[in-house]
Amino acid sequence: MPITQAQILAAERVQHAAAHDASARVRVVAGPGTGKSFAVEERVLWLLNQGIPPEEIRVVSFTRASALDLRGRVQSYCSRNGQPAVTRVRVNTLHSLALGTLRAAGLLTAYPSDPLVLDNWEVETIFDAEFRHVQGIGSTRSRNMSMRMRHPGSIIKLQDGLSEAC
Repeated sequence: MPITQAQILAAERVQHAAAHDASARVRVVAGPGTGKSFAVEERVLWLLNQGIPPEEIRVVSFTRASALDLRGRVQSYCSRNGQPAVTRVRVNTLHSLALGTLRAAGLLTAYPSDPLVLDNWEVETIFDAEFRHVQGIGSTRSRNMSMRMRHPGSIIKLQDGLSEAC
C-alpha cells in the first residue's frame, strides 16, 4: 500500500518538531526511511542558526557506517544552507562518545594504559592472537567470535573511527 500525502505531511510535522525542539537533548527513534537523518540535518542547522557553538553539538549514531554517512549528510546540508562551521560539529558512535567522555573526565587514569577502541582488524588479528596465547588453547576464528560474543566486556569493539577522543 503506498504512503498517502496525509502520512507524509504528518511525518514531516514530527521531523520538524524534533529538529526545532528547544530541549538540550533530542532523541530520534524511528524505523528506516522515516526521515531521521533529515531531522538530524535540520536540527544541527537550527542549533547553529540559534548561535550554539558547533563544538557543543554532538550527533550520536550506533554504527561507524551510519555515523560516517550522517556526518557527510549533516555537513553537506548545513554548508548548502550557509553554515560552514558545521565541520566542527562532532558526529560519533555511542561507543566513541562514551570513551571520549570517560577520558575527558579523567576516569580512565586508574588503568595502566589508555583504553582504546579497537577496529575489526585489531580485534581479529591482535586480540584474538593474544587470547589464544593467554588461554593456551587451540582457537579458530569462529571460536574467537563466539568468545567475544559471550564476553563483550573484555574488549571495546570499534564502532567509530570518527572521534578525536579515540
